Amino acid sequence: GLAIPVEGTLLGRAFSGSEALTVARLETGDPLGLALDEVTGPTMLVQLRDSGGVRGILAVVMDAGSMPFVTQAAQTLEVFAGHAAVALQLAEARREGERVHLYEDRDRIARDLHDLVIQRLFASGMALESLARLLDNEAAVTRVRGVVDELDTTIREIRSAIYALQTPRSE
Repeated sequence: GLAIPVEGTLLGRAFSGSEALTVARLETGDPLGLALDEVTGPTMLVQLRDSGGVRGILAVVMDAGSMPFVTQAAQTLEVFAGHAAVALQLAEARREGERVHLYEDRDRIARDLHDLVIQRLFASGMALESLARLLDNEAAVTRVRGVVDELDTTIREIRSAIYALQTPRSE
């Protein structure tokens, strides 16, 4: 979630270029768009590129005084960056698939609660209401109507839970 300025930076050049970018050393300051505390040694920047384009930049920063990168290092790092970009793309697809599966499960649970539980509770409440009309004892009628009221409250609570299941949370 960190936004790094790329315009006019080494990072921007690496992002818009097509090949690995190598520099002998980075001075303190902000050549990558990051705040560096000390001078570094050789640095190589490679694009994390997948089918959707450039996802980011992989930077390998060596300690000050380290040997420069060998010629094959750029190729090796580009291959590694390609694998890393694909891994990131797969992880993102997996997260999206899990999110879709979660919403499908929530919809199924909501349907089951509505179709099975609420309908049965409502039918039970109606049966008890009919039974109350047949009773002669006022105390029994009051108790039966209290149970019907509890069933109505339970139905409202379950409906609230159903709406909560169907309302996506911001993630």
